[in-house]
Amino acid sequence: MAKHNKPAKTPKYLGVFFIYINSNHINKKYQNDSFKDKVNGTENRKCGYRKGSYSERKVAENEDWTFEQIKARGLEMLDFMEKRWAFKFENEDAKLKVLNIDDETLNKQ
Repeated sequence: MAKHNKPAKTPKYLGVFFIYINSNHINKKYQNDSFKDKVNGTENRKCGYRKGSYSERKVAENEDWTFEQIKARGLEMLDFMEKRWAFKFENEDAKLKVLNIDDETLNKQ
C-alpha cells in the first residue's frame, strides 16, 4: 500500500496578510497574480498596490512579511474597523482570536 504524505499545514496567521480593504472589482483584477505583480503591476496592468488605495499601499510596504508584521497589520485593520463602525472588541485577546492567532501560534514565534 502506498504511503501518502500529508502536505505541511500552513499556519493560520498567514491569512491575516491579505486583510486590506478594496473593491470587489480590484479583488477580481488581481486574484491570480503573484504578490510581486500585485504590488508592482504588470505589462498589461501598470497600476499595482504601490499606486493604489491606502490599504493597498500599506500592504505593498513589505516584500517579505514576518509574523510580527502580519500580526501588527491585522491589529491595525481591526482598530480601523472599531473606529469606522463604532464598536469595540473586548480586549486584544478577542482581536487575536478573530485573526486566528492563538497561544500555540504565538509560542512558535
